[in-house]
Formats: sequence, C-alpha cells, structure tokens
Amino acid sequence: MLYTVLGANLPLDVIDHFVRKIWAQYEVDKTCFIKSGLFLVRFKKTEDQLEVLQKGVFYFARKPFMVKPWNPEMEINTADIQSLPIWVQMPGLDIKY
Repeated sequence: MLYTVLGANLPLDVIDHFVRKIWAQYEVDKTCFIKSGLFLVRFKKTEDQLEVLQKGVFYFARKPFMVKPWNPEMEINTADIQSLPIWVQMPGLDIKY
C-alpha cells in the first residue's frame, strides 16, 4: 500500500514506528521510502492489507494519513487527491447548527 502524511515530510523510522503501532494487530512486513513524503508498506497477508484499506482515513499528529493500494503501473503523485475528510471544531456554536 502507498501512503503519505499530508503536510509533513517525516523520516522513514518515524513512519515505520507509527505504522507498526497503529496496525499492531496486522503483520507488517516492510516499510519503504519512495520519495519525499511518500512511503510504501507491505503486509505479510493480503487480508491484513484489505482490512486496513477498509478502515478509511488515519491521522498522524492531526494530519491526514492517506492510504491507497499500490500497483506497478501506478503513477505516484499526491496532486491526484480530489477529496479529503476533515474535522472542524467550533466551540460555543449552538447545538442546533
């Protein structure tokens, strides 16, 4: 799977530790650096990869951690992201809104 933390350029060891922590119940085989801000993670089992993909969006230090399946023909580019879920907090806003 290909993944990136939007708005951050983190070292491989930080990303590897984070991935292994949040996906501790799965068998992560290897984490690789692709290019600035983009990483590849390989699972030992295809079922683990599919479960992670179904969980949706993750967050690293309040930044979206985008995960998508990888294939050899894929063009690796974060500019192709067309939608991004966000959480907005508005303290004091009346509950009816």
